[in-house]
Amino acid sequence: MAAAHVKSLLSLPVINKESATDLRALINQFQNNLNAIKALDLSIPLHEVFLSQILIEHVDEVTIKQWEMKAFSQGITKLEAIIKFLEGECQALELIHASQHPRNSKSSGVSKPTKHAYVATHSSCVLCRGNHPLYRCKQFRKASSQQRLNLIKQNQLCFNCLGNSHRTSQCKIEWRCKVCNRKHNSLLPCESESAQKNNRNHCNNEHQLQLTRTKQNNSN
Repeated sequence: MAAAHVKSLLSLPVINKESATDLRALINQFQNNLNAIKALDLSIPLHEVFLSQILIEHVDEVTIKQWEMKAFSQGITKLEAIIKFLEGECQALELIHASQHPRNSKSSGVSKPTKHAYVATHSSCVLCRGNHPLYRCKQFRKASSQQRLNLIKQNQLCFNCLGNSHRTSQCKIEWRCKVCNRKHNSLLPCESESAQKNNRNHCNNEHQLQLTRTKQNNSN
């Protein structure tokens, strides 16, 4: 309801010449819509209502419809919620683009060993078994950040794109956490410095153990 009145205010006609009739119509349209918005007694600041409408009017029709359905079902009108929604849509489109257009290294006459870079593959959602990637799963998004992290660990998924075909270090999706700017999905909790140090030490220990076993096998 508020969005309709804001849209009407943002589309006020422009008066190109002096006219009492046109000026009166402009004032009436402005005051009627403004009073209607105030009567709604919204729980969010009025400027957020305007900014939200300005932002949503600049995206494509498909995204607008998706947002309107989400907002209608959940009663969301906050600007922060719209930005978060658009961020999620942007990440989804980036992931789709990367999976459809993988970067090909320049070929040369000599074949050289290279590290493999992988894009995400999503056969089905590991949580609800729906036909969508995990990061778009409603159940996954409703879960706590720690519950999400546990699910990723249990299913050995990529911490960055949440795909199931590669490790995080091999992920070619250029995403960074919006909180700590490290290479993991923003839907997952940020680890403390001590936890990260422990993880690195654990990985180093595993790597060293693997090297020792390899040497022992070769000597035998």
